[in-house]
Amino acid sequence: MNIRRTFIAITILPLIFIISCKKDSNDNSGDEFPQEMRSVWQEEGWDDGDELGIYFTNNTMGSWDYMGDEYDEGDDCYYNWEVGELISYEGSNFRINMSSFFSEESEEATVSITVDGNLLSMSEPGDNDFTEEYSKDNRSVSNLTPKCSDSPKLKSDEMRDKVRMLFSN
Repeated sequence: MNIRRTFIAITILPLIFIISCKKDSNDNSGDEFPQEMRSVWQEEGWDDGDELGIYFTNNTMGSWDYMGDEYDEGDDCYYNWEVGELISYEGSNFRINMSSFFSEESEEATVSITVDGNLLSMSEPGDNDFTEEYSKDNRSVSNLTPKCSDSPKLKSDEMRDKVRMLFSN
């Protein structure tokens, strides 16, 4: 009888382990951004020469704006700030604790984010009317330097309007 139990345990336990590992590898939920999102992304659709976008790390979403481009005509520096921390996600719906650009307040928001190769799309769940698109950029988060010495919050109304459009809910 003990040999039979041992044989069953040796046969079944690895099978259970393999099945559970396979299920976990296909799981589309969690509390860290998926690996394919962890990159720097440049916003598409602006024809004004402005280099700006978003980035994702393990559980942080950030925003960046290069000031030395033809739009800003500023210094060779980046505004780079964290705009949200991932709470959780399921499927393509991401719950993020979003920081306000203009104050210390934050609020929870849900955004739908999908990655298709080198293209990332972001919208409000169920809202197909407005989708922001980003292309994968060759920069890394560590390349978003040097940081500009002043605060992006002190910039023009035009920049505030762009930021509101990027992160409005």
